[in-house]
Amino acid sequence: MRHLALSVLLSASVLTACGKKEAPMANMAAAPAAEVAAPAAPPVADQADYSRAAGAAGQAEAAPQRYLAIRHHLTIESDPVDLEKAWQAAQAKCLALGCEILSAGLQRNEADRLPSAELSLRIPPKNVTAFFETLKQGGHIQSQQTTTEDKTDAVVDVEARLKNYTELRDRLRQMITNKDGKLADVLAVHKELANTQAEIDHMTGMRKVLANETEKVAIDVQFVPIRSIAERGVWTPLGDAWQRSGYNFTSGLADVLHFVTSAIPWLLLIAPAVWLWRRRRKARSK
Repeated sequence: MRHLALSVLLSASVLTACGKKEAPMANMAAAPAAEVAAPAAPPVADQADYSRAAGAAGQAEAAPQRYLAIRHHLTIESDPVDLEKAWQAAQAKCLALGCEILSAGLQRNEADRLPSAELSLRIPPKNVTAFFETLKQGGHIQSQQTTTEDKTDAVVDVEARLKNYTELRDRLRQMITNKDGKLADVLAVHKELANTQAEIDHMTGMRKVLANETEKVAIDVQFVPIRSIAERGVWTPLGDAWQRSGYNFTSGLADVLHFVTSAIPWLLLIAPAVWLWRRRRKARSK
């Protein structure tokens, strides 16, 4: 009995100890399951940071910027009387829209020639439509052509070279500040710095030219008159022909005179030879 009681007590102690060990293990297994099933929501600040990071990643994956040079070629057909006014109105509108006039020319109405004009400019893209409306008021758009040239490679190359030269210039300036060596070395650094600055100025000028070509739209306009017989009169072609007849006559007479003056030296050489040949022929016949 004593041995049986000891066995029962030992068994009860072992079962109690096992039960205490299994309870913490069960609690530890349940805690991760609860965390997986219901994770805690991130704070509002973390959500905003995540949104900004996602937006930056989207912009990084977007296509690179393209630099395009756009040019429009237009022909405006206008009444000969109003052609000069349309040309002047286009220039005034151009200046009002903040554009740059590259060239402007006008051929006024003459006796034997109708008027014509031309205009070349660069204008901000947002003002192209307004400028076209002004052109339509001055006449009819007879033809329009648009060309596009990709300047992206040139812009990227110039910007990269400009960056490299700028970094080199800064390093050379630092070398001059900290230089304590020979005078020849200092002069060599100064010379290299001058060459580098010249390249920077050149690259800066090229970048400005490319910016002007890609950030503005080039427009070339030709103003031509409306051609019809009624505008100049029914008998105008006959008058033109009569005026040109005098020129044609004098031009033909000048051609004849040119031929005669060109033949005189040859006549002076051929005439004596012909005279001698005929004289010998008569002498033989006798």
